[in-house]
Amino acid sequence: MSLLDRLNLPDQVAVDRDYYEVLESHLEYMKKHASTRRRDFGLDEAAKYKGDFYGLLYSLGVDKKYYYPIMRVNGLSNSGEYDGLMNSIMHPSEEVLNDITTIYLSREIS
Repeated sequence: MSLLDRLNLPDQVAVDRDYYEVLESHLEYMKKHASTRRRDFGLDEAAKYKGDFYGLLYSLGVDKKYYYPIMRVNGLSNSGEYDGLMNSIMHPSEEVLNDITTIYLSREIS
């Protein structure tokens, strides 16, 4: 097995700028969707991950491919912006997140 086979590379969609444009255009939809839930956690856990929102999501067992959209739905532009005070996050369902990926993959390329 080569080193390249062992690397945890992002999905191909995660390296395409157009994918992020589709996600950004669906932020309000994700926030307001009926399946979007609040996930609560302790203030001690919140403080532990100050400046590391992705670390918090990892500790909550969230799949890495959903980190960016969950971060954006919660009003953050990068993982380091997390202030460690918010002990509840909005968490869109995997179904909604996957539907948005499907929209991206089915777009017409001109």
